[in-house]
Amino acid sequence: MSQLDHKNIIKMLSFVPDSMEIVMEFMENKRLDTFLEGVKIDKKIFYNMILDIINGMEYLEQNKIVHRDLSPRNIFVGSNMECKIGDFGFAVKVTRPDGIYKEEHGKLTGHHIPQNVLISQEFSTKTDIWSFGLLVWEMHYLKFGGPLFMLMPILDRFKFSGELPCENIPRRITNYFEHLMHVDPARRPPFAEIKKFFSSYV
Repeated sequence: MSQLDHKNIIKMLSFVPDSMEIVMEFMENKRLDTFLEGVKIDKKIFYNMILDIINGMEYLEQNKIVHRDLSPRNIFVGSNMECKIGDFGFAVKVTRPDGIYKEEHGKLTGHHIPQNVLISQEFSTKTDIWSFGLLVWEMHYLKFGGPLFMLMPILDRFKFSGELPCENIPRRITNYFEHLMHVDPARRPPFAEIKKFFSSYV
């Protein structure tokens, strides 16, 4: 992952083999989840942050890399409100012709993985698109004053109900969640198409 080179991907500066430590570039405003909880930001800046994430994910998609842990805690915010994707500990390069990566080394779990993938452990770039849909919902939840400590209980309920509270989120975006998080991965739009949709908000 050290070869990744994009303005919206965190840069790995060095690796210390003895301590197995990775030195990453510094992001002044730290994690996206804690940042959004503590500030009020302009609508245009907010949607530009979403576009930053889309640009980074489009780059990964083009390079057949599946992040597999896309969430606000793994997005980092710089001094100019720019967003960069980090924490590639679960990321994989897809090499199969069908675009699927089958996890064979233990079961990956988490709120940001679709239920069918939790069972099959078969990942693709479409998995990240589902995760992106949930990430966008979380960003709106935090932007409109939702407390961070309540996020996990809401996501726990979502796993079983399939429903998310969408107060304050533009109706056009809540309708778009149905595409981003469609049960059929083939019907989820690519990031190039997602970028066109969210560009209309800036």
